[in-house]
Amino acid sequence: MTETLHQRLLSHSETRLELVDALTTVVNDELSRCDGLSGVTLRSAVATLDRLKPGFVRRAVNKLLPEWIDALQKHYGLYQLAPQADTFGAYIVAHKDAVADDLLVATSHRAARSGNRLARVLFGRVEQSAHANFSAAVPRLARLVDGALR
Repeated sequence: MTETLHQRLLSHSETRLELVDALTTVVNDELSRCDGLSGVTLRSAVATLDRLKPGFVRRAVNKLLPEWIDALQKHYGLYQLAPQADTFGAYIVAHKDAVADDLLVATSHRAARSGNRLARVLFGRVEQSAHANFSAAVPRLARLVDGALR
């Protein structure tokens, strides 16, 4: 029986911690690249949350990681059925808009269930413009996932 992406990436605590650390860096880097009014709003929102709860981004990534991996599972299954790329990372980059959509849906569902009212409200304000941020992060995510799968 083939292992799921969840089993391959999250069953070892060391791999999970490495992914959380690396994805926290990706999220922070993407936040710093956001420009325009929505970028200012997003950076301000995250800065507020981080002041209220230091380490907010890392904790959020840790909570979201299983849901993000589950969102990638559909793509992993399609990649395994008909490998159209050398690696799974190359596959998700080739399908980055669909991957970004699925990651955004997983994030939206998690945000809706968050016990942090401020996080729910702030995510709701930037959710419409978040697809571009997720899409921009897919290539880095792809490299991280490929590295973890080796």
